[in-house]
Amino acid sequence: LKDLGYILIHSGVDKNSLVVDAGAGCGVLACVMGRYAKKVVSYEMRKDHLKIAKKNIKFLDAKNVSLKEKDVYEGIDEKNVDALTLDLPEPWKVDFSCLKNGGTFVVYVPTIKQVMDFTERVEGVYVDKVVELIEREWFFQGRKVRPKSDMLGHTAFLVVGRKI
Repeated sequence: LKDLGYILIHSGVDKNSLVVDAGAGCGVLACVMGRYAKKVVSYEMRKDHLKIAKKNIKFLDAKNVSLKEKDVYEGIDEKNVDALTLDLPEPWKVDFSCLKNGGTFVVYVPTIKQVMDFTERVEGVYVDKVVELIEREWFFQGRKVRPKSDMLGHTAFLVVGRKI
């Protein structure tokens, strides 16, 4: 969850946006994006993930979110997409031509090797930044203020950029 807000803000989504999300998983990112975008189309190949995502979309009443059972490595049907989010093992294999010029993307990958592969292989886009978000709560009671011992560390790297 700690990454969702960052993805939303850096994707630049607004009420007129068409968003394509690939690697739907449980559908939570698509549903969050759907609260702000005009339309979200989420791609997923795995039937078990599709089943969960469908339930979550219905539960969250995300009427502007739709699912497609399709491999995005074989192409994205939508054109002039404002924002593209990818949670895939090999995001560099996706054709970014679906994005309109200036359209944004956020790639979610767990390993630095995937970041390196993506930045070396992807074409037609500009990578603006790579970030890792770490969340640490603080204890405070009177004058006692210090970081808590536990923290939410690495979940993934986020690669943010635009189609040029």
